[in-house]
Amino acid sequence: MILKNIFKKQRLLIELIFFIIPSIIIIFLKNELITSLLIVIFIGLFFTLFDYEPKEWKLLVLGLILSLISELGGDYFFKLQTWTQGSLFGIPLWLPILWAYEFVFIRRIGNSIIKSRQKK
Repeated sequence: MILKNIFKKQRLLIELIFFIIPSIIIIFLKNELITSLLIVIFIGLFFTLFDYEPKEWKLLVLGLILSLISELGGDYFFKLQTWTQGSLFGIPLWLPILWAYEFVFIRRIGNSIIKSRQKK
């Protein structure tokens, strides 16, 4: 909401930075709980600084549930990947949170692309 009046390209760049920073945090922090909390803080900032539709929270929750199911299923049934440290049934706590965040981010980018194509 604070960044409502900036140009769309600048806004997309800022949103992209907000998307990349949590990924960088994961690389440098080895503490799963602190990493998870920082990602939650970034999600809160993301929703506070930018316009959001009230139903985006539902998308965030849906992304959390689906990512948890897919990560647990992929790990348990297919052994697609294994984590040396994972406090959430063998997967890192931050992983489903980051996937949920990506659900909202990808939707926003998609909406921006569709809106820009409709104006032409």
